[in-house]
Amino acid sequence: MNGARCVDMPESKYKCQCRIGFTGNHCENKDVCPPNACGSSSSGGVCLSIGYNSPINHLCWCQKGQSIGLDCNKTMETNPCNNVKESKDIKFGLKLNPSVYVLCDGTNKPQIKFCQHPLVYSEAIGDCDWAEYKK
Repeated sequence: MNGARCVDMPESKYKCQCRIGFTGNHCENKDVCPPNACGSSSSGGVCLSIGYNSPINHLCWCQKGQSIGLDCNKTMETNPCNNVKESKDIKFGLKLNPSVYVLCDGTNKPQIKFCQHPLVYSEAIGDCDWAEYKK
């Protein structure tokens, strides 16, 4: 939808590459990245839209991909995909929100994913799991 490009994937699957300003599995939603979402234009941040159902609606790719955060001028964390050289998918949880994680594919460009509430990302099993409730 909205001028997206369809890309064939293995096992008779496909993925939509959305035009700037759109997001979603079929590029059906307007992008949730407002202007300057990652700070001033001088900070060099790129806004990555996650989607409407996510616990956070965007993430910023800052300092030419060296760090990620909610705003390139505030709290950031090191991009975990910078140290992944393998082409297989590897997942890492983010400190910004326990439900949000990144999928690394051998490039430094993180694919932002999230667990449906009330699940959180578990490093122990490498997938979404029930939150451990503290008493």
